[in-house]
Amino acid sequence: MTINKTTNLTRYFLGKGIKKTGRAFCFLYHDGKNKIELNNEAIEVKEIFGTDENINCLQLVKNLNLVVEKFQLKISDFSFKIRASGGGFESQKVSIIYSVAHSLLAFLLENNAEDKDNIKYFFRQLHFVTVDNRIKERKKIGKTKARKSKPYVKR
Repeated sequence: MTINKTTNLTRYFLGKGIKKTGRAFCFLYHDGKNKIELNNEAIEVKEIFGTDENINCLQLVKNLNLVVEKFQLKISDFSFKIRASGGGFESQKVSIIYSVAHSLLAFLLENNAEDKDNIKYFFRQLHFVTVDNRIKERKKIGKTKARKSKPYVKR
């Protein structure tokens, strides 16, 4: 629970998404206002994902639509406050999708108490639960990259 400036209690569901060094936090409000706010700016969904050629990102968005259809949710009933930081544009987009999925998962787990195992299994099948923690390895001294070395010369 959090308290607004008007001292009214507002309930939210928190989701956290990580991809490489990009991080995103999504606060999901079930208030029927249909607002999306990214880093304190009101935006449209098309502005985040737009005309994206990345197959991975498009697949994640399609999977998120599958979640909405399966559980008969209306996205217009929700408001999203998203805070994204770090990484590049691509890792921020993927971490935003993960954070929205995690907040929807928290909402569904609280409202559908009898079907928790099926909900978690469905999200796990769509690869929303597992976090990919791979990051770039640092460059070592005497190497051209992290592990690539100069060609060996006998003479």
